[in-house]
Amino acid sequence: MTVAADELLARLTEIRATDPEAVRRALAKRQRRPLLQRGSLFLIAADHPARGVLKVGADPMAMADRGELLRRLLTASGIHLRLASQSIGARSAQPREARLLKVIRSAPLLTMRRISYGDAGQPVEYGSHVYPAERYSFEMSVVADSRT
Repeated sequence: MTVAADELLARLTEIRATDPEAVRRALAKRQRRPLLQRGSLFLIAADHPARGVLKVGADPMAMADRGELLRRLLTASGIHLRLASQSIGARSAQPREARLLKVIRSAPLLTMRRISYGDAGQPVEYGSHVYPAERYSFEMSVVADSRT
């Protein structure tokens, strides 16, 4: 790590130890940008790459952009995605989701949880996504395993 990264890590550690509510306050103040003309989000997504897989170094913005995250997952790390296991479901919108997605409470939502694995079977990424049912659909291809 660089001196700046070491200092940032030390500061973040201090904040988490002495003021654990700081993250909650910062999140509450965060401004989200609307992604559609109607001012609503297209989806709520949380993607968590496995530790060390992206080799971001000291770049604090390395994972700030979804496109950059995907590019790093596919090329920069040297890991080749081999398999993803997805669970797709549906449920009613919770109050926070309804507010963010600009749908009524209890509106139908599609859900997707995914774990991606590399060539060696190592986990590469975990994703949890929520989509308004009227704005999204899933399409899948099923391929026979050549070993069978």
